[in-house]
Amino acid sequence: MTEFWLVSAPGAPTRTAARKALDERIREFASTHDLRIPELKVGTLDALVQLSEDLSKFDTFGESVANKVYQFQSDILQTEMEGKSADKAKPAELKDKLAEILNVYGRTLDSYLTKFEWDSQKYNGAGFVKDISTEITQRLSGIESELKARVQAFNKVKGSLQAIGRKANGSLLIRSLHDVVKPENFVLNSEFLVTLLVVVPKSLYQEWLGSYGSLCELVVPKSSELLSEDNEYGLFNVTVFRKIAQDFRNLAREKKFIVREFEFVQEDIQAQKAELSTLQSDMTKKMAQSSAWCKSAFSDSFSAWVHLKVLRVFVESVLRYGLPINFETVVVHPQKKSVRTARKTLQQLYAHLDGGVSTDTSGKSVEVAGVGVSHDYHPYVTFTVDITHFLSSSA
Repeated sequence: MTEFWLVSAPGAPTRTAARKALDERIREFASTHDLRIPELKVGTLDALVQLSEDLSKFDTFGESVANKVYQFQSDILQTEMEGKSADKAKPAELKDKLAEILNVYGRTLDSYLTKFEWDSQKYNGAGFVKDISTEITQRLSGIESELKARVQAFNKVKGSLQAIGRKANGSLLIRSLHDVVKPENFVLNSEFLVTLLVVVPKSLYQEWLGSYGSLCELVVPKSSELLSEDNEYGLFNVTVFRKIAQDFRNLAREKKFIVREFEFVQEDIQAQKAELSTLQSDMTKKMAQSSAWCKSAFSDSFSAWVHLKVLRVFVESVLRYGLPINFETVVVHPQKKSVRTARKTLQQLYAHLDGGVSTDTSGKSVEVAGVGVSHDYHPYVTFTVDITHFLSSSA
């Protein structure tokens, strides 16, 4: 199950007793894990109410940054795997590769959530909640900015390689011909003669061979041969006098023979090969560097997102249960087939906290006239961490 619930309830009569009651009621349907939150400074009540609204936005932002890093790593892996094979990367294989690379400081996502520890080296556990939330969002903004720059640079090189690939793998009507022809296919360095390259539909081969010499005057007899083929077309050369080359192009087009604009220059061929080699080398380097960065950035962004979730639990608990702080916080991991039952059990266990909101038999809360609460209100504080999209290759 890829859904985790961060749950908080009053520690009455004691936190230990509250935790024991929870464990006893829900152990058939879910596992529970400690969620230790430092005693943060809350500031004024008005500031806390505003912070509650802000944290909702920060939460969404944190998840989106982690997801963007995940997707970038997925794109890198898919590009790398497709570069090694002509076939598109299989989702299952891609998913396994991502799981090997993307974790949180060497721990699986499940382990990080069920064994969460506040990162006091990054976020002062004795500071004000507002200051910590600002620090976390600034960290996330920095990751997002660098991500944008890396994605842009990666896509630029990838786009150039794809453009070369399209030219190399397209039909003879559009593909680059530099790797198809050879010097011996041309009359080179002639003041009067020029060799043209003509794309002929396969169905018209006989017509081409029988008519190219008579399309116009000054065509060199027996100068045409088949150089290359694809599924639909063949590439022929033909040598003509320069002064009638344009006339030949026009007359050939009328017969559905397409003369490609091409001039054999050895330096151009070498330059294109060098450009391709440089781009491939640049792409390999960028993939390695970006993959290493993604591994670090995903740990930072996922951890930051979870810390924001924990801040939301803390703030909402203070607003709901008041001061001094006396509430028990846990991570609940429901079993895949028992999600509704686990939620219903929690509703029943904490029904006494209901402040005007009734629950139906399924465990879902229902809005009571005049209360003005949302449909997902619960009598206890709870926030969901759903990592489904971080475990899917199509995220």
